[in-house]
Amino acid sequence: MSTPELATLLIGGGDPERADLEKARRRLENLVATGLATKAEGIAGGAGGGQQARYYASARHLTAVG
Repeated sequence: MSTPELATLLIGGGDPERADLEKARRRLENLVATGLATKAEGIAGGAGGGQQARYYASARHLTAVG
């Protein structure tokens, strides 16, 4: 999941504003800090554009939920 994807879910659809994106980023970073998610760094832009950082549920989180 990317920051814009979470921000869109949090606001219920539409285009998230800058504050919504920051709130989503902080939530995702908090999950990484607590070990419930991992982060795959994005790639800087170039001729084809960049890729955003992606966040994934960690195995620790999946066993806690399941």
